[in-house]
Amino acid sequence: MKKDIFNWIIFVVVAFGLIALEFYSVRIDSRYKWDAIFLFALLLAVFLLRKKLNINPIHFFLFGLFLISHNLGVFNLYRNFYFGIEYDIYVHTFFWISFFSYFVSSFWDKEK
Repeated sequence: MKKDIFNWIIFVVVAFGLIALEFYSVRIDSRYKWDAIFLFALLLAVFLLRKKLNINPIHFFLFGLFLISHNLGVFNLYRNFYFGIEYDIYVHTFFWISFFSYFVSSFWDKEK
């Protein structure tokens, strides 16, 4: 039960973050103005499938963090380089790390 409450809290916080970024991107007429709508739909789909997928709150948090960081393109972060690496590489590498950690933990749980 506690696990589900944390997933609800994460869902609400990330959803509000995506909605706020969507309003901002529409206001400034950003090329990413439709991004938050698709990311919200993806967040909602994963949230609705959370019990079937047996998603741990930490993995749902990492997924939500990925969605928010992906949508930060509204602030033109995709043009920036940090330590010689493009922001896009950081964002998508973070997604694969979070997905791989979910995959390994779900496989590990089935072994028990």
